[in-house]
Amino acid sequence: MAKINRFFVILLVFLFLSPCQIGAADQNIVTPVYIVRGREYWRQTKDIAELTKMITAVEESSLNSTWLIQFDALQDQQIVDQLKNLSNRHELGLYIEVTRKLADKSFVYYDWTTGH
Repeated sequence: MAKINRFFVILLVFLFLSPCQIGAADQNIVTPVYIVRGREYWRQTKDIAELTKMITAVEESSLNSTWLIQFDALQDQQIVDQLKNLSNRHELGLYIEVTRKLADKSFVYYDWTTGH
């Protein structure tokens, strides 16, 4: 047992003390991520113009971005149409958040009367 412990200690010392080359990226990149939820969760107004303003601002900044779409937003055709008009430099993904609509469509019982 002592021989095995000694072997692992020597191996770990060798691995941590041996020189190695460390590389770094040539450039740092930040990708903004925007979450698009269903309109019932929008704080300001429920007007599609708010989403249009945000998309326009991101497009004008020429930044690559990621848009995560919640299930409830996929049920709103106006939101889907706006997101379809994004240029190719943007990524689309799913934002999985259990909402009442998602639970109902999935036939999953969730007791909404007792809170979150």
